[in-house]
Amino acid sequence: MPEFDEPVFRDLLFHQKRKHGKWREVEAPQLEGLVADTHAHLQLLADPVFLRALCVASNEKAVRVTAAAVRNQNYPLKNRLATFLLNTQHQGVYREPHAQAAAYLGVSYRHLLSVLAAFQREGLVEKTPEGYHLRDWAGLRALQIPDVLSP
Repeated sequence: MPEFDEPVFRDLLFHQKRKHGKWREVEAPQLEGLVADTHAHLQLLADPVFLRALCVASNEKAVRVTAAAVRNQNYPLKNRLATFLLNTQHQGVYREPHAQAAAYLGVSYRHLLSVLAAFQREGLVEKTPEGYHLRDWAGLRALQIPDVLSP
């Protein structure tokens, strides 16, 4: 491993300080076998580099999701629901349980159903036995909240 005076990047994830102020690079862990192996998790739990990378990624995701949630609360439900429909649809069909969607969006079940009914009247979605088919993609995108975990 090469040694140097200061790390090039301030992120110390793959750098380790040694005696006398020298730094050395630490390579990412090499696992012997599949990650799905029953004993692989023991290797990962004992690896501080992996655990730090996992903590950093988890923290960054939590910050992004929290920021998006706070920003979302500034918009009316129709905008939040349009964004939610676009983000959770699969092949043009929205199938999430209403109770979970209402809890996620921070509204009552009844309020969610009234806005979904309004979307149906406006032709944005169509209710079918499979779920809600997204019909007017341009209309939903016009209502979508910008820059909030959207495709």
